[in-house]
Amino acid sequence: MKIIIMIIFIKTMICESINKTNSNILDIKKNELMFIPYVIYKYGDTNIAFIGVTSPEVMYNEENYEKFLDEDGSQLYYFFEDRTGESLYTQVQNAVDAALAEGADKVILLSHLGVENVTSIWSSTSVIANTSGIDGVIDGHSMEILESGLMNNKVGSFVPLVQAGHSYSNIGVMNITGDGYTYPAILSEKSVNEKNQEFQSLIDEII
Repeated sequence: MKIIIMIIFIKTMICESINKTNSNILDIKKNELMFIPYVIYKYGDTNIAFIGVTSPEVMYNEENYEKFLDEDGSQLYYFFEDRTGESLYTQVQNAVDAALAEGADKVILLSHLGVENVTSIWSSTSVIANTSGIDGVIDGHSMEILESGLMNNKVGSFVPLVQAGHSYSNIGVMNITGDGYTYPAILSEKSVNEKNQEFQSLIDEII
């Protein structure tokens, strides 16, 4: 048996029927997370947890910054940002530990962190290096194509990392084999022999 996880952020993600997950956006006034930190889905006999995480760079982007402030100029949300990255690493690790305690067999991080040309302490590689228990990372933000990255985590285990570029040109794939081995891949448009017209229509609407 092989489980193939393909993640693409499309318009359907806003539907109420889709569980949205993010582990590091805190509503400061309510002192609670904006989203559930993880979701667990069962594939055959395997429980797979998906944990969302977003780079604090999103908030500090010049175009976005005012959107994260109230009318008095006070910060509305906390992305667990600090000068060392430790707050972000701890928050992600807490979500991983909670998912495993709830019965997850595998943990996949859905990250908007990036690798190159991003704040290094908030990069996906830094999060991998400072956590344990994550079995694979499907990344974004820096819009690179990373098909077969293997990064060492906090305890020295390899964690596969994939990033699929930009503009829906590829889909990031995380393969989980029956013996539990996880490896990344890229599914490009050229590799698809037949398109699903309904799915293509959704993508065309967004692009």
